Amino acid sequence: MKRLYVLLLIVSVLVCGCSGKPSSADRTIIREGTEFVINAENGTITEGEDVYRFSVEGNRVTITYPNGGTYTWEKGGGIGYSSVSADYDDVRYVPGSVLTDVLAEEPLRNTDTDIGMVIGGLACLAIGLWSVLFPHSVQYLRHGWRYRDAEPSDMALTVTRLGGILASILGAIVFLAGL
Repeated sequence: MKRLYVLLLIVSVLVCGCSGKPSSADRTIIREGTEFVINAENGTITEGEDVYRFSVEGNRVTITYPNGGTYTWEKGGGIGYSSVSADYDDVRYVPGSVLTDVLAEEPLRNTDTDIGMVIGGLACLAIGLWSVLFPHSVQYLRHGWRYRDAEPSDMALTVTRLGGILASILGAIVFLAGL
């Protein structure tokens, strides 16, 4: 019966902690009197008739202009620096520094799945659930194999279960962060 309550507790914590992906609806930001529409899912910024494509990779933002020119801003070593391609035109189009400032105002979520976080989260979740559901086997693997006919105390089993609950919660958070 205790296992059922613990399992229900874990399931309710996991369900409550789940959240959907952010809405793919366009976000509008007004900067210096100009309206910019950001679509994070498609990786575009629209200003008037011009559509700029952007990509975010770690500390690097690359903006591709309608004419094919690029503006890249990267932060490294505590400072930020930019570079442009030969066909970059900040007279005809919005300067890259303004577009990166607009992107900085809108929190973007990387839509790529981080497979390491997903696998690590699932592993942590599995170990946590194992500790909650089968604390005797976890105690045996941790300490019991060293001693003949040793039985863990009730306190040791309780601590193992609590650690399993914490590991399960952490695993669920890491898993969802990797999606």
